[in-house]
Amino acid sequence: MEQQGNREEQKEMKTELLVMLGIGSFILVLGSVFMIQLFSVMYGAAIGAIAQSVSENAPVVQGLQSAVLQVNSLHSSIMQSYVVLIIALMLLSTAFLMFIRRQERGTNTVRKYSMMHGALAVVYLMMIFIVFVQFYADISFIYIDAIYFGVALCLVVDGYLNYAVRMQEHPKKAKIKSSVSIDPSKPFSNVLNIHEHLFANLSGNLYIIDKHFNSQALANFHRLFSGAESNVKSISVLTSTDMLDAGFQSNVNDFRRELELMGIRLDVRIMDDRDRVEQHERLIMDDGKAFTIPPFNIINKRSEHINRIGFGEAKRRFDQLYSRSITLENHAVKNARGQEQNHG
Repeated sequence: MEQQGNREEQKEMKTELLVMLGIGSFILVLGSVFMIQLFSVMYGAAIGAIAQSVSENAPVVQGLQSAVLQVNSLHSSIMQSYVVLIIALMLLSTAFLMFIRRQERGTNTVRKYSMMHGALAVVYLMMIFIVFVQFYADISFIYIDAIYFGVALCLVVDGYLNYAVRMQEHPKKAKIKSSVSIDPSKPFSNVLNIHEHLFANLSGNLYIIDKHFNSQALANFHRLFSGAESNVKSISVLTSTDMLDAGFQSNVNDFRRELELMGIRLDVRIMDDRDRVEQHERLIMDDGKAFTIPPFNIINKRSEHINRIGFGEAKRRFDQLYSRSITLENHAVKNARGQEQNHG
């Protein structure tokens, strides 16, 4: 039910962002048309004044002297305004097509909306440059108010979009804690609590050190990890042979295939025998945060605390153990060869 609610909320936000994108693009189209109209009238009047002045061998009337002096800039601005109009029509068409296909799955579309509004902001700034910087600084036509309004709307909406994207990618970032208590009398509540205050705030690449990470640990990890998949790129687990069960490799392979469908890589490795004896602390970390944790196979049933620790030292420890470890597949091959030799 929670995942369905998130999808509905995401769908509503997409529609809202698309409407904003369409409004900004439509205003940009109108502003471009107004600019072309304004510059064309001024350019036509300047060309007419020049032709009349040449034919009558008389000076240009005072009211048109400014336009005549800037006739080349006017022509250039008309061409640039057409470019802006083409860009505006492309953005508006894209917004319309996205609205038609708003059922598209995935969160990347939200980032596309943000990028497109960023493009709108840049184009609006181009319009200001064309109107106020390039040549005619004292224009007071009411048409230019559309440009002011468009720039303000686009910048406000773009800021909102960037905020919305960050909140969608890290919706519970504000709830992160440096310590999470585990009450052994509440195993079900513990799973929800650990997910909310730890797993929902992990992102990027996950690293786990737990020498008792077996099939039960994998099942508990799946329960804790469910719902946080969109924030994660890869998962690396360091375990040992201490509590490996017969079905562990098969379970890992099944879980790996499921993760691959979501674009997440799973790497499970076996510690070196010496590290297995010396490594007692269990850790989980992402690309910037590290925590000590209870064993995953009893993580929701043991009276302990999950505590945040220094990331640098934890990551260095993981890298040391990882460099001396072997893959789960190589361990299985090595173990099979050892059994053949013993039977031989």
